Amino acid sequence: MNEELANDKGAQGNADAAGGGTGEGAGAQNTPAVKSWLDGLPDDLKSNETIKAFKGPQELAKALLDTKAKLPVVPESADKYEVAVPEGHPKDDNFINWFKDTALQAGLTQNQAAILNKGYVDLQAAMLKQFAEDDKKAVDALRKEWGNDYDRNLAVADKAVKQFMSAGDVKYVESMGWHVNPVFNRMMFQIGKAVSEDTLREGNPQSSCVRRDAAGNAVMEFPDMRKG
Repeated sequence: MNEELANDKGAQGNADAAGGGTGEGAGAQNTPAVKSWLDGLPDDLKSNETIKAFKGPQELAKALLDTKAKLPVVPESADKYEVAVPEGHPKDDNFINWFKDTALQAGLTQNQAAILNKGYVDLQAAMLKQFAEDDKKAVDALRKEWGNDYDRNLAVADKAVKQFMSAGDVKYVESMGWHVNPVFNRMMFQIGKAVSEDTLREGNPQSSCVRRDAAGNAVMEFPDMRKG
């Protein structure tokens, strides 16, 4: 009888295996395979190594937002740039407007534009400092050359400048720093000295090297430059 029972169990087991059965092994075989989130993507994206590194669409979306937040932001228009000018530093509105337009064309962020502007301001400050030192050396050299006559000679040079130059020319001379240039001052002193000496001569009006034009401006004219 035991032998028959064993045969019955063996037959039942074989039947279960043949018919698919209802055990744990059968359930595992009937469960559908889990699909990857990449399966719904086009083939070119599905095979992309960067995209494959993400575990799911949520992780990819978060990475995209994080990256976008870190991207440099370029101002919408040139006037949105802030250009700092240190106190006491010369301000040139034309240059500032040019700088803003150029920064926008170059696609600079506000931070990048600020770094570039600071570099320029520092360079200009160093140049102005060097110019001031050079001017002082030039003045000291001329003082040494003229000695006690420095103030008197400089007054003669200044008088010649004002006599033969318009107000606009004088302003330009000062802006270029020529008013402290030894060569320029020495030349204007010689002109002023020649004019002063020539106007003191009497009885020889043809010797005068100064005349007035139609507008009343003083004009240098030496005898050998005259015609007739």
